[in-house]
Amino acid sequence: MSISSSVAVLNVVPVSPRTAPVNNAFQDRISLTHFDLLALRAPPNQRLFFYETHLPISAFAETAIPKLRDSLSLTLQNFRPLAGTLIWSLHSDEPYIRIKDDDSVPLTIAETDADPQKLFDDPFQQETDLQQLLPPLRVSETGASLLALQITLFPSSDICLGITFHHAAQDGASLALFLKSWAHICRHGDDPPLPQNLIPIFDRAFIDDPKNIKRLFLDHLLTPLTPGGPRNRSVKPMEKPFNDRMHGSFRLTVDDIENLRRRITSLQVQNTSQEPPVRMSTVVVTCAYVLTCFVKAGLTKKHVRFILPADLRKRLQPPVPDKYYGNCVFGCTVDMSSADIAGQDGLVVAAKAISAVVSELDANDHRKFFENFLLNNTISQEETKVGVGGSMYFSLDEKDFGWGGPKHLKNVPPWPNHIYLAERRDGDKGVDFCLMLANQEMAAFESKFLDDLKLLEKWSC
Repeated sequence: MSISSSVAVLNVVPVSPRTAPVNNAFQDRISLTHFDLLALRAPPNQRLFFYETHLPISAFAETAIPKLRDSLSLTLQNFRPLAGTLIWSLHSDEPYIRIKDDDSVPLTIAETDADPQKLFDDPFQQETDLQQLLPPLRVSETGASLLALQITLFPSSDICLGITFHHAAQDGASLALFLKSWAHICRHGDDPPLPQNLIPIFDRAFIDDPKNIKRLFLDHLLTPLTPGGPRNRSVKPMEKPFNDRMHGSFRLTVDDIENLRRRITSLQVQNTSQEPPVRMSTVVVTCAYVLTCFVKAGLTKKHVRFILPADLRKRLQPPVPDKYYGNCVFGCTVDMSSADIAGQDGLVVAAKAISAVVSELDANDHRKFFENFLLNNTISQEETKVGVGGSMYFSLDEKDFGWGGPKHLKNVPPWPNHIYLAERRDGDKGVDFCLMLANQEMAAFESKFLDDLKLLEKWSC
């Protein structure tokens, strides 16, 4: 479905924090940690939340949009740095978030005559179409905004909330906290006090760095682009490494996941080697299956580098508060042979490798993972990188602005070959995920994904 020609921007409103931050703790800058530096130049992350408001479009524009705008201003009291600018000045040894009195977050209001139901019913869209529902960040070599929002009105009672954010300022857990807080204030109205569990913590002292991992990353980032050239202080995110690819949405049901667990168990029983058992978590099982589909569909080269992000808030010592706002995620890498994954035991090979790296992360010094990342950050010509993003553990139901939680969600992955796990409703045990691939690649992946699920169902009967 093409919607690109039917989206019209009506207005762009700069929304500033209503008053000074309530805890007066931000001063004029927020430093970045080594976790933030990991994403300093990554492409922006993007989300699309679709709501059914049950309001005529005119009524929504007159009443709900002012309410969303005002509640956003109130929310930014506690999330003040999100209106700031990421900079790396010539006089600074490291980048930081600059906070000024006139900071704001751009809120774009747009409308379209497209039929949203066609967008929901079709699991495949061109990436350029989805971009029309998403706002751009203001970026340059010397400065980058951290958050942009867009509300697109459909002819029906549906709206779309498009979010683009700079990953150096926040991870998925932090963004979820911001959206929950905004939704809470919008839903309750009249400047309600935020519950303590929705008030963020920006204090970087919670990220302990006794081995100075941050210095490793700063030296890596400052490496001149050309030999003998100036040190690289750019904060401009990379552009997406593709112009127009197909966005595909897929789902594994509860039965699919149980069939995968039974198949992995069966393959393990047949393997007499004394290896540690595979973690049968939903994430491990899902990633193992999707990775085998990638390989069997012919989308990888001789070797695969699989990257699985892990939230370290509870793994660090001392643990980091759940309300900590910033990045506390690291991508664990595991290298595998495509031939092994394509083999008869490929599913258990992938599951074992992914399970092992998660166990290693729980048991080992995190500095080792950061050092390995810097040493092995290049991809060879015979290697394909396959990554994971998002999380199924964030609740869609918590993003209720007053007309119920989102009825649809579309993540827009920043990279090709990127498995993006979607948030889900409370009580939903299935897994939704999306991919961004070239059209022919998407067709090959879909075919293998569906065919192998049918085989799994037969094996489980």
